[in-house]
Amino acid sequence: MFRSLSSRILVGFLIVATVPVIAVALLEGRSSRQLHLASARLELRRAAIEYGERLDRRIARRRSVVSLASHLLDPSLPLGGAAHQRALDAVHQEFPEMSTIAIFDSLGILRAVRPAEQSIRGAVRMIGRSFAGREYFVRAMHDTSTVTTSVYRGRGFGNRVMVGFGRALRDHRGRVRGVLQASVDVSQDRPLGNALRESTVGYLVTDGAGVVVTRSGAMPVSPLDTLTDEVMRERWGTIPPAPDGAVAESTEWMLASARTANGWRVIVERRMADVMVGSRDRRASAVRATALALALGIVITLILLRSVRDPLQMVMEWLRRFDVRVGRSPAELPLDAPSEIREVVGAMDVLGARLRTSYAELERALAERQTLNLQLNGVLRELDARVAARTAGLQEALRKAEEASVTKSRFLANMSHELRTPLNSVIGFAGILLKNREGRLASPELDLLARIAANGRHLLSLINDILDISKIEAGRMALDVDDVDIVVLAHDVLAQLEGQVGGKPVRLRYDGPAVAPMVRTDGGKLRQILINLLGNAIKFTEQGEVLLRVETGYDGNVTAIAVRDTGIGIPRDRLEAIFLPFEQGDTSTSRRFGGTGLGLAISRSLSEMLGGALAVESREGEGSTFRVILGGLPAEDAESGARVRSRWSPRAELVG
Repeated sequence: MFRSLSSRILVGFLIVATVPVIAVALLEGRSSRQLHLASARLELRRAAIEYGERLDRRIARRRSVVSLASHLLDPSLPLGGAAHQRALDAVHQEFPEMSTIAIFDSLGILRAVRPAEQSIRGAVRMIGRSFAGREYFVRAMHDTSTVTTSVYRGRGFGNRVMVGFGRALRDHRGRVRGVLQASVDVSQDRPLGNALRESTVGYLVTDGAGVVVTRSGAMPVSPLDTLTDEVMRERWGTIPPAPDGAVAESTEWMLASARTANGWRVIVERRMADVMVGSRDRRASAVRATALALALGIVITLILLRSVRDPLQMVMEWLRRFDVRVGRSPAELPLDAPSEIREVVGAMDVLGARLRTSYAELERALAERQTLNLQLNGVLRELDARVAARTAGLQEALRKAEEASVTKSRFLANMSHELRTPLNSVIGFAGILLKNREGRLASPELDLLARIAANGRHLLSLINDILDISKIEAGRMALDVDDVDIVVLAHDVLAQLEGQVGGKPVRLRYDGPAVAPMVRTDGGKLRQILINLLGNAIKFTEQGEVLLRVETGYDGNVTAIAVRDTGIGIPRDRLEAIFLPFEQGDTSTSRRFGGTGLGLAISRSLSEMLGGALAVESREGEGSTFRVILGGLPAEDAESGARVRSRWSPRAELVG
């Protein structure tokens, strides 16, 4: 699509020439729509507010008339007398818009009424009747100003919509002698604004209770009907806004609402289709202008293409026949060819000469490169032979190192077994002699025997550690998995090591639940870990306490076992080394407290065998906390059991 230069020039010119026109037309159409909507909203809002103001002025004028008439009546004269009737005639003649004007005494009895024609359903015959329960009478009796009633049906006036006005007649002492009442037909009030004179605009007026006062002919409600939310939604698809002068829109209608000073509400409607008539005309004009611009762009582009296409075809023909190995100049162009194309042809001639020169140089470079490739291939073959020989030597060295490691582990295991047998005998015989059943041994001799037994047990512990290290390295350490009660195990270990405290002011304490769910693990290995950790804690704590804490999760299952002491702590730079075999906190520690540094290495390896980990937190001079994190056991090997080879990478968590 658009592969040829002509088509691209055509499309490019059309885009440059017509897109701005189309964009302006679209923007103008959108702006026109927004302008029409804004103008219609403003006109409709102004119409609603103006109509409400006119209604307020009319109601205020009629209230003023009633107030003025009340001042013309002398309450000291007989109510309904000749003087009062003349005053009523004068008021009705001056303000014929008053449908009726009447005088009631303080008990609500009608005393006089104008007009007195018999056509008003016997208005004169009503004289003497009580109207004490009517709204205009009740409210006027308790108010000092002129009151306005709600709209009601004027049954004596062809069921027209009426509104009443009432004012109390008071004597010079302020006592109410009667009430002056006037009624006005408001169904004939019509809007006078320019916008409301249009046939496309409708209006509706309700009183404070939502009763329809007057409306245009297209409205679906009649005067004195109640305008409910259901009626409004059925008519307009929405409820007119409550704020004064607010405008609402639905898919078919634009509505404006205004509230008068006396609580009445004016709603003005207009169809959206009528609002957008002018906008549609402007959009049609924009479409016609766009089409005209597009047609002119096509014609102008075709004319310009004719002066460019023929010279370009000649240049393309020369390019198709161009051969870098053969010198050939471009053909002569027509005299009317554009100067730009002539410049392109000249540049192409220069480019052809340069390409021929570059081609010759490239051929020479390719020949030299082939020679270098042959030499490089020989070097690469020699390097491959050397690498292969070196790799074979390294593999042989690795094999010998692995055999040496296995031989070392087997030697340590065998030697440990050979050493433990006589050592157990020495410890056993020393224990028998320490009993001194016949009393032949003196106290110094007993002290020497105690030292022999203690040193023998210490040496046996070292041999056991070396044996464990050998088993772990050789992969011969097996797991004996069973359900273990961690709480019972913790108390047993504390009781077992309580004697190691000696006379130091150190307290052993347990912290954790009294009962916990069983844990599936190797109880012997876990006991060995706890003994190592508690033994170290007691050894490196001069005073304070050693705490064994069993930690549980939210479900009550045991997640970790922590050993916390208040001892010497571990230097910051040694936290990564204490888990290596034969390593301790620092060089002075072994001299002061003894030990080989195998306990933590074995404990960490056993923790990993059990599917967990061993972490440490320590501050030098404040103490240390070792946490055995319990995890899932590794899958068992059917032939040899679960065997985990130790990895001596330190795992330490530094705090502070």
